Amino acid sequence: EATCCSKLAPCSEHQCADGFESIEKVGLFCRNTTCTQNDTQCCKKSLPPCIDLQCPPEYVHKPDAETTLCKNYTCNLADDLATCCDARQECTARTFAVPPGKVHKNGNHLCAGSLCQ
Repeated sequence: EATCCSKLAPCSEHQCADGFESIEKVGLFCRNTTCTQNDTQCCKKSLPPCIDLQCPPEYVHKPDAETTLCKNYTCNLADDLATCCDARQECTARTFAVPPGKVHKNGNHLCAGSLCQ
C-alpha cells in the first residue's frame, strides 16, 4: 500500500472560504494529498449571527446577538425571535422611577431596551 498509494489529506488541513466553516468529522478527506479550495466537501456554510436579524420595533437584540447564531442559514423571525431578541419593557411608573421635576407620560411607551434604565 505504501508503494502504490498516498494518503489523502484530512479535511482538518483545509482552509474554508469566508462565510464557510470546517465540518468537524473524522474520516472526511480532501480529494488529494493536499487540500485545495476545490475541496468544498470539507466545508459548510456558516450560520449567520443574530445581529443579522431585524428585530420588530417592540423588541431589541439580546446582549449576545453578535455571537449567538440563528437556527438556519438565513435569520427569520419565526425561528429566531426568541433566540435573538428580547421584548422591550413597557415604561410605566412601576418600572421606571420618574426623576424629580418630571411627570410620567400618559399612554403606552416602551423603554429603549429590554429593561428600563
